[in-house]
Amino acid sequence: MSLEYEELGGDNFATPVSFKTKIEALTGVTISSDPTEDQASIYLRDGVLEITNRMKELAPEDTFQFTKAYITSSNTEINKFDVGRVVNVVRESGTSNDWRACRFISPDLKSRVTDKSSIHYASAFNPVYTLDNKVIEIFPVPNRLSTTGNRGKVYAVNQFPENSEGRQLTVLHDDIGWFPQNKVFLVLLYASIKVLDKLVSAAHSMPSALSSITLRTPVLPAVPTLSSNSLSFSQSAPTYETPVLALDAAPSISDLSISALPPVPPSISDNSISFTTTAPTYVQPAVAPDFSDANTWLNTEEDSEMVASRMQVIGGQIQEYQQNMQNNLNTFNKENAEYQAELQRSIQNAQLSAGDDNQAIQKYQAELSVYTANVNKEVQEYTQNFQKELQLWQINRTTSTQKYSADLQNNLNLFNKENAQYQIEFQKAVQNAQLSSKDEDQTIQKYQAELSAYSAEVNREVQEVSKLSAETQKYSAEVQKVKMDIDLYHQRSMKLQQQYDAAFQFMVSPDRAQKAQQKRRQ
Repeated sequence: MSLEYEELGGDNFATPVSFKTKIEALTGVTISSDPTEDQASIYLRDGVLEITNRMKELAPEDTFQFTKAYITSSNTEINKFDVGRVVNVVRESGTSNDWRACRFISPDLKSRVTDKSSIHYASAFNPVYTLDNKVIEIFPVPNRLSTTGNRGKVYAVNQFPENSEGRQLTVLHDDIGWFPQNKVFLVLLYASIKVLDKLVSAAHSMPSALSSITLRTPVLPAVPTLSSNSLSFSQSAPTYETPVLALDAAPSISDLSISALPPVPPSISDNSISFTTTAPTYVQPAVAPDFSDANTWLNTEEDSEMVASRMQVIGGQIQEYQQNMQNNLNTFNKENAEYQAELQRSIQNAQLSAGDDNQAIQKYQAELSVYTANVNKEVQEYTQNFQKELQLWQINRTTSTQKYSADLQNNLNLFNKENAQYQIEFQKAVQNAQLSSKDEDQTIQKYQAELSAYSAEVNREVQEVSKLSAETQKYSAEVQKVKMDIDLYHQRSMKLQQQYDAAFQFMVSPDRAQKAQQKRRQ
């Protein structure tokens, strides 16, 4: 079922700027993949509902600014669950656009408002409405067959965030329908805070692990076996010992968990006057003097004695009437004094109840301030612990890498020294042997080539270690960037949160609350 509703006019002169652009300007974050436009749109719609609900509690007199008007021509079109909380209902008086306010009635009076002989009868100039059978019913019933002047209109708090064209609100839009323009900045602040909070949560994930670098210990070539008369050489070739690199595992960063619980909003009673005492009525005494009989004795019979007698009777009746009238007036004044006392007591009780509600709101505001302080404290403790653990891990990782590089260089220097001595001794043995066999010469050349390859393999392992050190430094830089991102997003979020809370604190200031209360009493 589709309902007709009033469209809102837009600004045709200003250059429109989308909510996406404004949120990006507030946060310094590009809305693309994280967060996506759909996610940011959800935050935007949640902000509209959040601010609408808070304003209904903080400033009920401004609720009309959040209403959407639905026009109907029957009593079956507007479902009360589809339009939100009803604020006002009007009906045309029979003349097009001549709207008259509808008073609310209970469903049990529906049969009486259509009865012309009933005091509850509803006319086009004094219409009524009620909530029954899940729909909003207006009396006299709006006439679909009538050409003009018989439509109904329902004003309800809009619970489906849309733009002024009636489409579901997204960050690509630049206006909010049925929402006060001076509260749009609060929606932008709310959505911006949620975008930054999401990025803070996402930034807790650590960067990718170090790339896989395999270190291998080179295999020393076997010394060839030569005949005893060709080469006498028994010295063992030096071996290169690769040091062991033991790196601490990256710290596991747990998600931020807030243990502080938000206070429960107080339940604000409807402070209406409860008064059922019936107003007193004045009972008028009856009197019926017979002046016609006295007139007969005066004009027809001309008997003065009978006229005097009749006038005495009439005078007694008038005197009795005056006494009865005074007695009834005294009774009425007594009952009226009691009625006024009951009325004043009911008014005083309603005023005391309103004062209790104000104290409950002030207590809730104080609890909300304590809750905000506790949340800030827990976030600061979490950030400090995270920074401490991260710095300790970075120190350990740097120390282990530096020790490994030093051990590697020391082992290489020792190997080069022993290898140089070994080469000298080997060359001496070769020269002293005075080799005569060509096959043994080839064997020696092959061994020398293998020995050179072994030395090259050792140098390659040294280069791999240097590459591992560079990877470790890169990983540390990425971890540092994660920490900086968390700090940056958190600082921006806290700044916007302070602006958001400050706006509502201004709205609930004592002066504003007092003025709003005086306005409601008027």
